[in-house]
Amino acid sequence: MNYEWDLTRYYDGPNDPRIFQDLDSALRRAEDLAKNYPASNLYEPANLMKLIEDCEKILANGLGPYIFSELYLVSHADSREAVNLFENVKRKWLKIRECLMDMEALISRMGHSILRTVEAHDSLRPFRFAFQRALAFGPHLVSRSEDKIKWKALLEAREQLLGRYRQSVLEDGAEGSGQGGDEALEHRARVLSAVLDDLVENRIQENGLRSFTTPLHKMWLLNGMEPGQVQEWLGVVKENYPLAQRYFRWKAHRLGQGRLQAAHIQRPLTRGAWPMDANQALELIKKIVGHLNPTFSRLIEQMVEMKCLDLAPRPGKIRGAICKALVPTIPPHILLSFRGGLKDTAILAHEVGHGIHYSLCSSKSCLNFRPAPLLEETAAIFFEILILHYLSNEGREDVAATILLDDLMKILFRQSVIAEFELNLYEKRKAASLEMEAISSIWLEKNKQLYGDTVDLTPPYRYSWALVPHLFEKPMYCSNYVVASLVALNLLEMALEIPEEFSVNFLELLEAGSSKPAPELLAAVGVDVEDGSFMVRAYQVMKGLLDAIGA
Repeated sequence: MNYEWDLTRYYDGPNDPRIFQDLDSALRRAEDLAKNYPASNLYEPANLMKLIEDCEKILANGLGPYIFSELYLVSHADSREAVNLFENVKRKWLKIRECLMDMEALISRMGHSILRTVEAHDSLRPFRFAFQRALAFGPHLVSRSEDKIKWKALLEAREQLLGRYRQSVLEDGAEGSGQGGDEALEHRARVLSAVLDDLVENRIQENGLRSFTTPLHKMWLLNGMEPGQVQEWLGVVKENYPLAQRYFRWKAHRLGQGRLQAAHIQRPLTRGAWPMDANQALELIKKIVGHLNPTFSRLIEQMVEMKCLDLAPRPGKIRGAICKALVPTIPPHILLSFRGGLKDTAILAHEVGHGIHYSLCSSKSCLNFRPAPLLEETAAIFFEILILHYLSNEGREDVAATILLDDLMKILFRQSVIAEFELNLYEKRKAASLEMEAISSIWLEKNKQLYGDTVDLTPPYRYSWALVPHLFEKPMYCSNYVVASLVALNLLEMALEIPEEFSVNFLELLEAGSSKPAPELLAAVGVDVEDGSFMVRAYQVMKGLLDAIGA
């Protein structure tokens, strides 16, 4: 089957005039909203419900063009037309978002008493967490006129920097257009080091302006959690780096190496193991998730029928993999270049996990549809490791033994390195600008903490930070992968031990969207992230996997 998107159901193409007509309509609504609502009594339930309905219309009207332009960009990454469309749409969307932030500021000034109005009325109660989150961000919103001027200048400067980054990706990162080799990697790092340095400084200034206490602060408010707790968890992950080193020693021995080569960190023990094409991989994923709950496999079939999967390698696609969904009215769209084998099957399972999650949230409205980042990644990682666990029990000697552990090294420990690297970048940048070699030295130091003497980190490896897109586009997002992978290991254990009970609870979690804080939704499934026991259980599962292979 030919898996390729059909985006014409939304707009005819990048020159469709309806794109900016819809954006302009959303902007007019947003400006009217910001102008008229300060005079409204929002303690009146009818007025508050009207505000919610107006915000919903703006989001539906504005995010449709935004997601189309983003989908068009990632599937035409070698097109200047696609880049220009996305940048112009995003510029307009930021104006809409600014008006909506004025509404958040209005709500924050009302204080927590607004929650009593929300709790007292059935029609408002599903939006409780949206108001809780608005109140949590309240102290960090920019309100004074002079601060707004500074904030807008920072946003404009950041967009210019991200434009430079996207230009680099356009020239170097699309399928079929990139240059390989160590020299190309060093050149990429040289080009991107100035962009990264300026982006970090830009975000430091914004964090100061908005009184964020740590670079993690903004990201983890989205999860309804305290950033200080997350930094403690990252410290615990570092304490468990010897588990990763234990695995890498074992793998080096199996490959006949004294120390594992950096290029072999995620290489299967036998090349070409389990060859499969995209059709076979999807059928396998459907079969496994269908055993857990038939709803999951039906949702995969639905995504295929609606042409929401773009899997064939071709020139112009971005490298990597994504699943995009911003509004409940537009189904999730998955893009990757599937070349066959276990690694791509794991990536596909991850993105399909996102797609299942977003599909189940689609009964929600715009304000409580998009799950918190921690929950998004927990669901995707769970489906990924569920598939790999199934394959690892097929009993195909050393190949099977490394499937799941290779993946856990990537999504838990490597993402921890990235998060630690980012935190250190922010700390060092407060004192002085960071040149390419300074950035690369920090990257190498953090990687050596993970790998110790088990991996031969060749000189070009010091520049591999330049291959991590989240550093540029999603600051501190990788911390979500770290915590989510620990939670997902707990969920895997439950799925194996109490499959029927877990299936019901997990389905409810996925359907909840962002109607409740992440800790509350996870607690309902049986994972208490308010204490450290979930981490202990996760590492017990990992130790069991290592013991099973004799590592």
